[in-house]
Amino acid sequence: MGISEGAVCSLCLADSFPFGRCGVREYVWLQCTETGLRNYRVIKETRGSERLELMKYCPKLRRHTLHKESRKK
Repeated sequence: MGISEGAVCSLCLADSFPFGRCGVREYVWLQCTETGLRNYRVIKETRGSERLELMKYCPKLRRHTLHKESRKK
């Protein structure tokens, strides 16, 4: 199975959303700023959102580092 550009969240599949989608979401990768490794994949709302920057655990360095959003090419 491949990664689709417009993934549907589980909340959108409920009967409360008549069109089946509450917004456009896609998978983005969180890349470590120190090693350059892409360690995490998250689903993100694409409309009106800024780029993610989170402190996450880097297994190579064995400590928490800043991870920034990158789209896998």
